[in-house]
Amino acid sequence: MTTAEALAAIDRSEVVQLTTMTRDGRAISTPVGATVTDGVVYIRSQRRAKGLWYRRALNTPRGTIEVGPVALPVTFAHVDDVAELRRLRDATLAKYGGALRSLLLRPALWWTRDVVIRATPA
Repeated sequence: MTTAEALAAIDRSEVVQLTTMTRDGRAISTPVGATVTDGVVYIRSQRRAKGLWYRRALNTPRGTIEVGPVALPVTFAHVDDVAELRRLRDATLAKYGGALRSLLLRPALWWTRDVVIRATPA
């Protein structure tokens, strides 16, 4: 499967399995929501900086995103660019928003605006 096909599968999925690595090399999978925009996967930590997957992604910036049989190796980086975060907000609302869900999603997007990870295909 090509990277473009893997990104399309991730984009179609409501929840993906994010595998991050501990410092001693163990792989730990966590179900998360993910948004794809401009060929990059973005993931927000709903537990903010307390999220264990978030901390592992910052400490050991390599992992995998899986949807069914599709596994995409990625590298992680924290996102702090305001324009990039705005594009991500719009893409997240388009993917998960819906009418009623949008009312619930908007506060979460604001709350998690500073705990976003960019997962770039490796």
